[in-house]
Amino acid sequence: SLTRKPVSFVQVYYEGSSVGTQTDERGYYYLPTPSSNQTATIIFSSIEYNPKKITVKADTPQHINITLSEHVRLLSEVTVKPRKERYRRKNNPAVELMQKVIAAKKSRDMRSNDYASHEKYARTMLALNEFTVETLEQNENLKGKSFLKNYAEIFPETGKTIVPISIEEKKTTELYRKSDDKSKSIVHGHHAESLLDVLSAGEFIETKFKDNLKDIDIYKDEMVLLEHNFISPIGGNAAIRIYHYALGDTVDLNGEKCIKVVFSPGNPQDVGFSGFLYILADSTYRVCRAKFGVPVASGINFVESMDVDQEYISLPSGEQICNKNRMMMQLKLTSYISKIFVDYNVSYSDWSFAPIPDTEIEFLGDERYEKGAKDRSNEYWTQSRPDTLSYAQANVAEMKRKFVDQPAIKAMIYGMRVVLDNYLETSTNPNKPSKVIIGPFFSMLGHSD
Repeated sequence: SLTRKPVSFVQVYYEGSSVGTQTDERGYYYLPTPSSNQTATIIFSSIEYNPKKITVKADTPQHINITLSEHVRLLSEVTVKPRKERYRRKNNPAVELMQKVIAAKKSRDMRSNDYASHEKYARTMLALNEFTVETLEQNENLKGKSFLKNYAEIFPETGKTIVPISIEEKKTTELYRKSDDKSKSIVHGHHAESLLDVLSAGEFIETKFKDNLKDIDIYKDEMVLLEHNFISPIGGNAAIRIYHYALGDTVDLNGEKCIKVVFSPGNPQDVGFSGFLYILADSTYRVCRAKFGVPVASGINFVESMDVDQEYISLPSGEQICNKNRMMMQLKLTSYISKIFVDYNVSYSDWSFAPIPDTEIEFLGDERYEKGAKDRSNEYWTQSRPDTLSYAQANVAEMKRKFVDQPAIKAMIYGMRVVLDNYLETSTNPNKPSKVIIGPFFSMLGHSD
């Protein structure tokens, strides 16, 4: 209340309820609106500050900004240290533990086998983030598109209101051969619906970010993500040099005792991950979970925040593999669409280390599509998904149709196709294709001096 600076890690929760969250480093928080028909009390609580209570109405989304006043205490004794202790790698128990994890990772890596294969389901969703009715009025591209509010929903993992505008699903078999370090994908099913292809800057968003979404494998020493090189937190001697580690509490994850290790780049300006590793508290030194992101100070273009949550399981043969991988990003793009939320959700299953025939892995390119992969039925996708789509996610195509059916949008798309495709169609109805197409359009228009 005095400095007006943001306060991080403030507990925000409903009184008498387990529903709550905490503020981020910028002091932001997101809490689902209560579903009952009565009022509810929100409590803001943090060490060294006086708690504050706010009463809100149910089913009424609001922006609530509060200030906290310092809780004054009388201290009987104060110890003053001359300076902050310097981080040391030598005789640091956290570093010694990570060196053991790094030494043990080779025997736990699936790439230590001559062959490896598994099934993969990947879903990528792009959505308007922090969506409100005011968003429609502030964004020139969306003015008058009030029907979008019918597809707004609260995203459970963040508590923010979003409107999905692009959804892509892909079901593949992933193949790996150690002898030539070859990785291939066989695509069994591929389905995509997007509103972005009718918006200006849509192609930029799709190609710039969706193509850069890759599976983060911390068992690799380094990786390329968002056009930057990242060192894995268990990436050998380079990781020990770049990251600072600290031991946290011993916790129970799915019935297994794990040691929590906190890590972040030693230099906040370095491009690196920051987060937590959960290491099994036994002699195997296996990673059973990893939760990390990119520090705000890293300065990666367009990325305001990125959070990754990975779960690992042990196979009977001894490998430690990732079976769930979730990446969520908040993007700050252009004046066209200011805030985009990206959810990249991947599940892996049916691991095998049996030999892979050459006829199966030898083909041009990185992936091969099965016949009919892009025409799979709804029943196929219902069986392939590890979870279900929300109403808004499942109806992106319907939202796109309502958007495109508006006369002004139709005219804009028609004009853009003339410019980009260099052909003039004689029909604007997608259900009745043009019998005659005029073009190349610009080659027919010209003059000679």
